[in-house]
Amino acid sequence: MATFWIGGIKYTGKLKSIGKKRQISLSKSDGFEISEVKVKKPPSDKMVENIRRMKGCGVVVKALRVCFNDLLKLYTDVHITGRLMKLVSEIYMRSPVGEGSKRGFFFSANQPLLGNIRYNIKVTRVEALQYMIEHSHSLERNEVTLKFTGFKIRWEAVKGHNSHYRLFHHICVIPDYAYSEASDSFEPLGVSCPLSVIVFSEYMDVFSEFTGEIVTRLPEGVVLTEADSVIQSVGIEFFNKWGVDNYSYYYGGSGVKIVDVF
Repeated sequence: MATFWIGGIKYTGKLKSIGKKRQISLSKSDGFEISEVKVKKPPSDKMVENIRRMKGCGVVVKALRVCFNDLLKLYTDVHITGRLMKLVSEIYMRSPVGEGSKRGFFFSANQPLLGNIRYNIKVTRVEALQYMIEHSHSLERNEVTLKFTGFKIRWEAVKGHNSHYRLFHHICVIPDYAYSEASDSFEPLGVSCPLSVIVFSEYMDVFSEFTGEIVTRLPEGVVLTEADSVIQSVGIEFFNKWGVDNYSYYYGGSGVKIVDVF
């Protein structure tokens, strides 16, 4: 026999397990018999940790989707959320464990993993873009420059009789997230919320060469810390021109690729 407290009332009885549930055959201390009372099984430390991780994954995946909001509609496939969930879960499991350490999603310590994000696994023609450009960024990381010298599209990459294309440069900032006991949630350690900027080149004939720069800057006043990671992507869009100044988007050839994380 053992003693249990349920709802502030003292009971005595025996504890038995049925599957994953725990039940107690009880009688109240005053002798009144109770057939069986179900008692919720206390969660284990591992279960609490898994619940915390899954809760945090949802928050952080949502933040990444905000970062990629400019790209989601045209450049990602239907499995992008699943890949992001797997990524942030792996980063969580890599966070330090020990006395005084906090579990969290520390992108700044796992930037190579961020660089492996695939927006669309079916689009591979953009892979070559990272080898045909030079990129650099300022010391404060708030300004990024893409430099093109004699950039030209191979004729076999032009699909659907496209007449024009344009390049675009996308940068976004994702902060690290750590669990806060005070708020019982994961909170950003760097910028208060994810942010992104996208800049497009002019429309260019598919058979012309492009020499120039695309400079992309974060909003004025944004100061990055060591807990912030910048994801830099470059992409290409194809169009068919009709009329004097009208361009219709071609869905079959466009794509985007991460070229750097810093």
